[in-house]
Amino acid sequence: MPLTATGQNLLWYSVPTGGTGSQVAPTPNTSFIGTSYYYVSQTIDGCESDRDTLLVIVDTTITARISLSDSMICVYDTITVTQTGQLPDTSIFTWGWNGGTVLSGDSSGPYVIKWDTAGTKIITLNADDNGCKANDTITLEVLPQPESWFNLPAEACVGSETIFKLDTMLQYAVGYNWVLDPRVGMKDLDTSGMGFTIMWKEPGAHIFRLNTVSQYGCISPEWYDTVNVRNYPLVKIMPVSSNTICINSTITLKAEQLTGVSKFEWSPAEKFLTNNGAEVNARISSSGYIRLTAQDAFGCKGSDSMYIDIKLCCKAILPSAFSPNKDGLNDMFGIISNGRYKIYDFRVVNRYGREVFSTTNQNDRWDGTYNGTLQSMGTYYYYIRYSCEDDNADNVVEERGDVTLVR
Repeated sequence: MPLTATGQNLLWYSVPTGGTGSQVAPTPNTSFIGTSYYYVSQTIDGCESDRDTLLVIVDTTITARISLSDSMICVYDTITVTQTGQLPDTSIFTWGWNGGTVLSGDSSGPYVIKWDTAGTKIITLNADDNGCKANDTITLEVLPQPESWFNLPAEACVGSETIFKLDTMLQYAVGYNWVLDPRVGMKDLDTSGMGFTIMWKEPGAHIFRLNTVSQYGCISPEWYDTVNVRNYPLVKIMPVSSNTICINSTITLKAEQLTGVSKFEWSPAEKFLTNNGAEVNARISSSGYIRLTAQDAFGCKGSDSMYIDIKLCCKAILPSAFSPNKDGLNDMFGIISNGRYKIYDFRVVNRYGREVFSTTNQNDRWDGTYNGTLQSMGTYYYYIRYSCEDDNADNVVEERGDVTLVR
Protein backbone atom coordinates (compact mmCIF):
# COMPACT_ATOMS: atom_id res chain seq x y z
CA MET A 1 0.00 0.00 0.00
CA PRO A 2 1.26 3.61 -0.71
CA LEU A 3 2.97 5.66 1.99
CA THR A 4 1.16 8.60 3.54
CA ALA A 5 2.27 11.88 5.14
CA THR A 6 0.65 15.06 6.46
CA GLY A 7 1.27 18.38 4.59
CA GLN A 8 0.51 20.38 1.42
CA ASN A 9 1.78 19.79 -2.10
CA LEU A 10 3.81 16.77 -1.03
CA LEU A 11 6.83 15.68 -3.04
CA TRP A 12 8.35 12.20 -2.53
CA TYR A 13 12.05 11.41 -2.97
CA SER A 14 14.23 8.32 -2.83
CA VAL A 15 17.29 10.28 -1.65
CA PRO A 16 17.75 12.75 1.22
CA THR A 17 19.06 15.53 -1.06
CA GLY A 18 18.85 16.24 -4.74
CA GLY A 19 16.90 14.11 -7.07
CA THR A 20 13.50 14.79 -8.55
CA GLY A 21 10.44 14.70 -6.39
CA SER A 22 7.20 12.96 -7.31
CA GLN A 23 3.72 13.92 -6.34
CA VAL A 24 2.74 10.21 -6.35
CA ALA A 25 3.31 8.51 -3.00
CA PRO A 26 5.57 5.47 -3.40
CA THR A 27 4.49 1.88 -2.51
CA PRO A 28 7.26 -0.01 -0.64
CA ASN A 29 8.45 -3.31 -2.10
CA THR A 30 7.61 -6.12 0.38
CA SER A 31 9.02 -8.97 -1.72
CA PHE A 32 12.18 -9.05 0.34
CA ILE A 33 13.11 -8.55 4.00
CA GLY A 34 15.00 -5.39 4.74
CA THR A 35 14.98 -1.67 5.58
CA SER A 36 14.10 1.14 3.14
CA TYR A 37 14.18 4.95 3.53
CA TYR A 38 11.78 7.38 1.85
CA TYR A 39 11.76 11.20 2.01
CA VAL A 40 8.95 13.71 1.70
CA SER A 41 8.62 17.53 1.63
CA GLN A 42 5.80 20.04 1.32
CA THR A 43 5.59 23.31 -0.70
CA ILE A 44 3.75 26.39 0.58
CA ASP A 45 3.60 29.70 -1.45
CA GLY A 46 6.28 28.33 -3.75
CA CYS A 47 8.67 27.54 -0.92
CA GLU A 48 9.70 23.86 -0.46
CA SER A 49 10.39 22.63 3.07
CA ASP A 50 13.18 20.38 4.29
CA ARG A 51 12.62 16.69 3.65
CA ASP A 52 11.29 14.37 6.37
CA THR A 53 12.49 10.76 6.56
CA LEU A 54 10.25 7.70 6.59
CA LEU A 55 11.78 4.35 7.63
CA VAL A 56 10.05 1.26 6.22
CA ILE A 57 10.97 -2.12 7.67
CA VAL A 58 9.85 -5.28 5.85
CA ASP A 59 9.93 -8.17 8.36
CA THR A 60 9.26 -11.92 8.30
CA THR A 61 5.60 -13.01 8.05
CA ILE A 62 4.48 -14.22 11.53
CA THR A 63 1.97 -16.92 12.52
CA ALA A 64 0.57 -17.87 15.93
CA ARG A 65 -0.40 -21.44 16.76
CA ILE A 66 -1.37 -22.88 20.16
CA SER A 67 -0.51 -26.50 20.95
CA LEU A 68 -1.84 -28.52 23.93
CA SER A 69 -0.35 -31.59 25.55
CA ASP A 70 -3.87 -33.11 25.71
CA SER A 71 -7.27 -32.37 24.26
CA MET A 72 -9.08 -32.84 27.60
CA ILE A 73 -8.08 -32.88 31.25
CA CYS A 74 -9.73 -33.32 34.64
CA VAL A 75 -10.43 -30.51 37.07
CA TYR A 76 -7.28 -29.71 39.09
CA ASP A 77 -5.06 -31.61 36.66
CA THR A 78 -2.44 -29.69 34.66
CA ILE A 79 -1.84 -29.24 30.96
CA THR A 80 1.15 -27.87 29.05
CA VAL A 81 0.43 -25.09 26.53
CA THR A 82 3.02 -24.13 23.92
CA GLN A 83 3.18 -21.67 20.98
CA THR A 84 4.37 -23.42 17.79
CA GLY A 85 3.79 -20.69 15.19
CA GLN A 86 6.46 -18.50 13.48
CA LEU A 87 7.03 -15.71 15.95
CA PRO A 88 10.31 -14.16 17.06
CA ASP A 89 11.05 -14.28 20.78
CA THR A 90 11.06 -10.48 20.71
CA SER A 91 7.33 -10.47 19.95
CA ILE A 92 4.85 -9.33 22.54
CA PHE A 93 2.57 -12.21 23.60
CA THR A 94 -0.83 -11.73 25.20
CA TRP A 95 -2.51 -14.92 26.46
CA GLY A 96 -6.08 -15.50 27.64
CA TRP A 97 -6.68 -18.48 29.95
CA ASN A 98 -10.46 -18.39 30.51
CA GLY A 99 -10.17 -18.70 34.30
CA GLY A 100 -7.17 -21.02 34.37
CA THR A 101 -4.31 -20.66 36.85
CA VAL A 102 -0.76 -20.29 35.52
CA LEU A 103 1.55 -22.54 37.51
CA SER A 104 4.66 -21.82 35.41
CA GLY A 105 5.68 -20.21 32.12
CA ASP A 106 5.95 -16.75 30.55
CA SER A 107 6.21 -14.99 27.19
CA SER A 108 5.86 -17.55 24.39
CA GLY A 109 5.75 -20.48 26.81
CA PRO A 110 5.55 -23.30 27.41
CA TYR A 111 2.97 -22.76 30.19
CA VAL A 112 1.63 -25.19 32.80
CA ILE A 113 -2.04 -24.42 33.52
CA LYS A 114 -4.84 -25.88 35.64
CA TRP A 115 -8.55 -25.16 36.06
CA ASP A 116 -10.62 -25.47 39.21
CA THR A 117 -13.94 -25.65 37.37
CA ALA A 118 -15.21 -27.97 34.68
CA GLY A 119 -16.42 -26.95 31.21
CA THR A 120 -15.21 -25.87 27.79
CA LYS A 121 -12.26 -23.49 28.14
CA ILE A 122 -11.09 -21.12 25.37
CA ILE A 123 -7.39 -20.24 25.22
CA THR A 124 -6.40 -17.22 23.14
CA LEU A 125 -3.05 -15.85 21.93
CA ASN A 126 -2.39 -12.41 20.42
CA ALA A 127 1.16 -11.69 19.22
CA ASP A 128 2.71 -8.43 18.01
CA ASP A 129 6.13 -8.23 16.35
CA ASN A 130 6.95 -4.62 15.45
CA GLY A 131 3.39 -4.05 14.36
CA CYS A 132 3.03 -7.39 12.62
CA LYS A 133 0.18 -9.19 14.40
CA ALA A 134 -0.96 -12.80 14.63
CA ASN A 135 -3.48 -14.63 16.82
CA ASP A 136 -4.87 -18.08 17.51
CA THR A 137 -7.68 -19.66 19.56
CA ILE A 138 -8.09 -23.21 20.80
CA THR A 139 -10.69 -24.94 23.01
CA LEU A 140 -10.06 -27.43 25.79
CA GLU A 141 -12.54 -29.64 27.63
CA VAL A 142 -12.02 -29.68 31.41
CA LEU A 143 -13.86 -32.69 32.83
CA PRO A 144 -15.53 -32.77 36.27
CA GLN A 145 -14.32 -34.94 39.12
CA PRO A 146 -16.67 -37.74 40.16
CA GLU A 147 -18.40 -37.52 43.53
CA SER A 148 -17.02 -39.47 46.46
CA TRP A 149 -18.76 -39.76 49.81
CA PHE A 150 -20.33 -42.33 52.14
CA ASN A 151 -21.50 -42.66 55.73
CA LEU A 152 -20.76 -45.50 58.14
CA PRO A 153 -22.18 -45.91 61.65
CA ALA A 154 -20.21 -44.00 64.27
CA GLU A 155 -20.13 -47.00 66.61
CA ALA A 156 -19.91 -50.76 66.12
CA CYS A 157 -19.27 -53.81 68.29
CA VAL A 158 -16.63 -56.50 68.07
CA GLY A 159 -18.14 -59.64 66.55
CA SER A 160 -20.97 -57.81 64.79
CA GLU A 161 -21.45 -57.20 61.07
CA THR A 162 -22.53 -54.10 59.16
CA ILE A 163 -24.21 -54.40 55.76
CA PHE A 164 -22.99 -51.36 53.83
CA LYS A 165 -24.53 -49.96 50.66
CA LEU A 166 -23.91 -46.58 49.02
CA ASP A 167 -27.14 -44.60 49.35
CA THR A 168 -27.17 -43.49 45.71
CA MET A 169 -25.15 -43.54 42.52
CA LEU A 170 -22.38 -40.97 42.90
CA GLN A 171 -22.38 -38.45 40.06
CA TYR A 172 -19.88 -39.23 37.27
CA ALA A 173 -18.53 -42.25 39.19
CA VAL A 174 -18.13 -45.59 37.40
CA GLY A 175 -15.36 -47.13 39.51
CA TYR A 176 -14.85 -47.38 43.28
CA ASN A 177 -11.46 -47.79 44.93
CA TRP A 178 -11.87 -48.72 48.60
CA VAL A 179 -9.12 -48.76 51.22
CA LEU A 180 -10.44 -50.66 54.22
CA ASP A 181 -8.94 -50.85 57.67
CA PRO A 182 -6.82 -54.05 57.64
CA ARG A 183 -8.34 -55.21 60.93
CA VAL A 184 -11.78 -55.85 59.45
CA GLY A 185 -13.14 -58.62 57.29
CA MET A 186 -15.23 -58.09 54.17
CA LYS A 187 -17.65 -60.35 52.36
CA ASP A 188 -20.54 -60.21 49.88
CA LEU A 189 -18.84 -57.54 47.73
CA ASP A 190 -21.12 -56.72 44.80
CA THR A 191 -19.74 -56.38 41.29
CA SER A 192 -20.16 -52.60 41.22
CA GLY A 193 -18.16 -52.04 44.41
CA MET A 194 -21.08 -50.11 45.90
CA GLY A 195 -21.97 -52.57 48.65
CA PHE A 196 -20.44 -55.20 50.94
CA THR A 197 -20.62 -56.60 54.46
CA ILE A 198 -18.07 -55.49 57.07
CA MET A 199 -17.08 -57.90 59.85
CA TRP A 200 -15.75 -56.13 62.96
CA LYS A 201 -12.97 -58.22 64.50
CA GLU A 202 -11.01 -55.89 66.80
CA PRO A 203 -11.79 -52.86 68.98
CA GLY A 204 -10.49 -49.37 68.19
CA ALA A 205 -10.87 -46.61 65.61
CA HIS A 206 -11.24 -47.99 62.07
CA ILE A 207 -10.76 -45.69 59.05
CA PHE A 208 -12.30 -46.33 55.62
CA ARG A 209 -11.30 -44.42 52.47
CA LEU A 210 -12.83 -44.10 49.01
CA ASN A 211 -11.75 -42.67 45.66
CA THR A 212 -14.10 -42.89 42.69
CA VAL A 213 -13.15 -42.86 39.01
CA SER A 214 -15.12 -41.38 36.10
CA GLN A 215 -15.43 -42.93 32.64
CA TYR A 216 -12.65 -40.59 31.45
CA GLY A 217 -10.31 -41.56 34.28
CA CYS A 218 -10.86 -38.52 36.48
CA ILE A 219 -10.24 -39.37 40.14
CA SER A 220 -12.25 -37.89 42.98
CA PRO A 221 -10.77 -36.37 46.13
CA GLU A 222 -10.37 -38.97 48.87
CA TRP A 223 -13.32 -39.33 51.22
CA TYR A 224 -12.93 -41.08 54.57
CA ASP A 225 -15.02 -42.00 57.57
CA THR A 226 -14.11 -43.41 61.00
CA VAL A 227 -15.94 -46.11 62.96
CA ASN A 228 -15.22 -46.61 66.66
CA VAL A 229 -15.43 -50.36 67.32
CA ARG A 230 -16.15 -51.21 70.93
CA ASN A 231 -15.38 -54.44 72.72
CA TYR A 232 -18.23 -56.56 74.01
CA PRO A 233 -18.89 -56.36 77.76
CA LEU A 234 -17.33 -59.15 79.81
CA VAL A 235 -20.27 -61.06 81.28
CA LYS A 236 -19.93 -63.62 84.07
CA ILE A 237 -22.58 -65.73 85.83
CA MET A 238 -21.73 -66.18 89.50
CA PRO A 239 -21.58 -69.77 90.83
CA VAL A 240 -24.79 -71.19 92.28
CA SER A 241 -24.69 -71.31 96.07
CA SER A 242 -26.13 -74.83 96.36
CA ASN A 243 -24.04 -77.81 95.34
CA THR A 244 -27.13 -79.96 94.79
CA ILE A 245 -29.99 -78.71 92.64
CA CYS A 246 -33.11 -80.83 92.63
CA ILE A 247 -35.44 -81.18 89.70
CA ASN A 248 -38.16 -78.49 89.53
CA SER A 249 -36.54 -76.56 92.34
CA THR A 250 -36.14 -72.76 92.20
CA ILE A 251 -32.65 -71.31 92.28
CA THR A 252 -31.28 -67.76 92.26
CA LEU A 253 -28.83 -66.76 89.52
CA LYS A 254 -26.71 -63.60 89.60
CA ALA A 255 -24.44 -61.77 87.17
CA GLU A 256 -21.20 -60.26 88.38
CA GLN A 257 -21.39 -56.49 88.69
CA LEU A 258 -20.88 -54.90 85.27
CA THR A 259 -20.12 -51.25 84.48
CA GLY A 260 -22.16 -49.64 81.70
CA VAL A 261 -24.46 -52.61 81.11
CA SER A 262 -28.08 -51.59 80.73
CA LYS A 263 -29.90 -54.73 79.54
CA PHE A 264 -29.89 -58.37 80.66
CA GLU A 265 -31.50 -61.38 79.06
CA TRP A 266 -31.44 -64.90 80.49
CA SER A 267 -32.31 -67.94 78.43
CA PRO A 268 -34.05 -70.30 77.93
CA ALA A 269 -36.77 -67.82 78.86
CA GLU A 270 -39.26 -70.51 79.94
CA LYS A 271 -37.07 -71.41 82.92
CA PHE A 272 -37.25 -67.89 84.43
CA LEU A 273 -39.97 -66.09 86.30
CA THR A 274 -38.41 -62.85 84.97
CA ASN A 275 -35.33 -62.88 82.73
CA ASN A 276 -34.29 -59.24 82.40
CA GLY A 277 -32.35 -58.44 85.55
CA ALA A 278 -28.88 -58.92 86.97
CA GLU A 279 -30.40 -61.25 89.60
CA VAL A 280 -33.21 -63.65 88.66
CA ASN A 281 -34.98 -66.78 89.88
CA ALA A 282 -35.20 -69.85 87.68
CA ARG A 283 -37.26 -73.04 88.03
CA ILE A 284 -35.08 -75.88 86.80
CA SER A 285 -36.84 -78.89 85.32
CA SER A 286 -33.95 -80.50 83.45
CA SER A 287 -30.18 -80.38 83.18
CA GLY A 288 -28.71 -78.01 80.57
CA TYR A 289 -27.06 -74.69 79.91
CA ILE A 290 -28.29 -71.37 81.25
CA ARG A 291 -27.17 -68.39 79.16
CA LEU A 292 -26.92 -64.72 80.07
CA THR A 293 -26.59 -62.01 77.42
CA ALA A 294 -25.86 -58.44 78.55
CA GLN A 295 -25.95 -55.29 76.40
CA ASP A 296 -24.16 -52.02 77.10
CA ALA A 297 -25.21 -48.47 76.21
CA PHE A 298 -23.65 -48.79 72.71
CA GLY A 299 -25.59 -51.94 71.86
CA CYS A 300 -22.57 -54.24 72.27
CA LYS A 301 -23.44 -57.64 73.67
CA GLY A 302 -21.47 -60.12 75.73
CA SER A 303 -22.59 -63.48 77.06
CA ASP A 304 -21.75 -66.26 79.46
CA SER A 305 -23.24 -69.68 80.06
CA MET A 306 -23.36 -72.17 82.91
CA TYR A 307 -24.28 -75.83 82.90
CA ILE A 308 -26.89 -76.72 85.52
CA ASP A 309 -26.78 -80.36 86.55
CA ILE A 310 -29.97 -81.30 88.39
CA LYS A 311 -30.56 -84.26 90.68
CA LEU A 312 -33.79 -86.19 91.16
CA CYS A 313 -33.26 -85.92 94.93
CA CYS A 314 -35.61 -88.91 95.42
CA LYS A 315 -33.79 -90.32 98.43
CA ALA A 316 -35.42 -89.02 101.61
CA ILE A 317 -32.77 -88.26 104.19
CA LEU A 318 -33.60 -88.30 107.91
CA PRO A 319 -31.20 -87.47 110.77
CA SER A 320 -29.91 -90.14 113.13
CA ALA A 321 -30.49 -87.96 116.22
CA PHE A 322 -32.25 -84.76 117.32
CA SER A 323 -32.43 -82.64 120.46
CA PRO A 324 -35.81 -80.99 121.06
CA ASN A 325 -34.61 -78.47 123.61
CA LYS A 326 -35.77 -75.38 121.69
CA ASP A 327 -32.27 -74.03 121.15
CA GLY A 328 -32.94 -73.71 117.40
CA LEU A 329 -30.57 -76.54 116.51
CA ASN A 330 -31.93 -79.95 115.47
CA ASP A 331 -35.12 -79.42 117.48
CA MET A 332 -37.30 -81.47 115.11
CA PHE A 333 -37.15 -84.88 113.44
CA GLY A 334 -38.23 -85.27 109.83
CA ILE A 335 -37.06 -85.27 106.22
CA ILE A 336 -34.10 -82.92 105.75
CA SER A 337 -33.37 -83.49 102.03
CA ASN A 338 -34.55 -81.02 99.34
CA GLY A 339 -36.66 -83.37 97.23
CA ARG A 340 -40.36 -83.13 96.57
CA TYR A 341 -41.99 -86.22 98.04
CA LYS A 342 -45.40 -87.78 98.16
CA ILE A 343 -45.68 -89.23 101.64
CA TYR A 344 -47.97 -92.24 102.00
CA ASP A 345 -47.01 -93.06 105.59
CA PHE A 346 -44.47 -91.65 108.03
CA ARG A 347 -44.62 -92.73 111.68
CA VAL A 348 -42.39 -92.98 114.75
CA VAL A 349 -42.78 -95.54 117.60
CA ASN A 350 -41.05 -95.95 120.94
CA ARG A 351 -39.22 -99.04 122.07
CA TYR A 352 -42.50 -100.57 123.16
CA GLY A 353 -44.02 -100.14 119.71
CA ARG A 354 -46.36 -97.35 120.73
CA GLU A 355 -46.83 -94.76 117.96
CA VAL A 356 -45.80 -91.30 119.10
CA PHE A 357 -45.92 -89.44 115.70
CA SER A 358 -47.47 -89.94 112.24
CA THR A 359 -48.06 -87.79 109.12
CA THR A 360 -48.49 -87.83 105.32
CA ASN A 361 -47.01 -84.34 104.86
CA GLN A 362 -43.29 -84.10 104.11
CA ASN A 363 -43.08 -80.73 105.90
CA ASP A 364 -44.36 -82.09 109.23
CA ARG A 365 -41.75 -82.79 111.92
CA TRP A 366 -41.85 -84.66 115.29
CA ASP A 367 -41.06 -82.33 118.16
CA GLY A 368 -40.28 -85.12 120.71
CA THR A 369 -43.70 -85.04 122.42
CA TYR A 370 -46.78 -87.23 122.46
CA ASN A 371 -50.11 -85.62 123.19
CA GLY A 372 -48.17 -82.64 124.54
CA THR A 373 -46.00 -84.74 126.87
CA LEU A 374 -42.24 -84.73 126.55
CA GLN A 375 -40.90 -88.12 125.64
CA SER A 376 -37.91 -89.59 127.35
CA MET A 377 -34.46 -89.75 125.87
CA GLY A 378 -33.51 -92.87 124.01
CA THR A 379 -33.92 -94.71 120.76
CA TYR A 380 -37.10 -94.48 118.64
CA TYR A 381 -37.98 -96.25 115.43
CA TYR A 382 -39.48 -94.86 112.26
CA TYR A 383 -41.17 -96.21 109.16
CA ILE A 384 -41.62 -94.15 106.00
CA ARG A 385 -43.32 -95.01 102.71
CA TYR A 386 -43.03 -92.40 99.96
CA SER A 387 -42.41 -91.70 96.30
CA CYS A 388 -40.53 -88.81 94.62
CA GLU A 389 -42.89 -86.45 92.82
CA ASP A 390 -40.03 -85.52 90.44
CA ASP A 391 -39.41 -89.13 89.50
CA ASN A 392 -41.33 -89.92 86.33
CA ALA A 393 -41.10 -93.67 87.18
CA ASP A 394 -43.21 -92.98 90.30
CA ASN A 395 -41.41 -95.66 92.33
CA VAL A 396 -42.64 -96.19 95.90
CA VAL A 397 -39.91 -96.44 98.55
CA GLU A 398 -40.22 -98.00 102.01
CA GLU A 399 -37.58 -97.40 104.65
CA ARG A 400 -37.11 -98.24 108.34
CA GLY A 401 -34.59 -96.82 110.75
CA ASP A 402 -33.97 -95.48 114.21
CA VAL A 403 -33.34 -92.07 115.70
CA THR A 404 -31.92 -91.04 119.07
CA LEU A 405 -33.74 -88.39 121.10
CA VAL A 406 -31.24 -86.33 123.11
CA ARG A 407 -32.02 -83.58 125.59
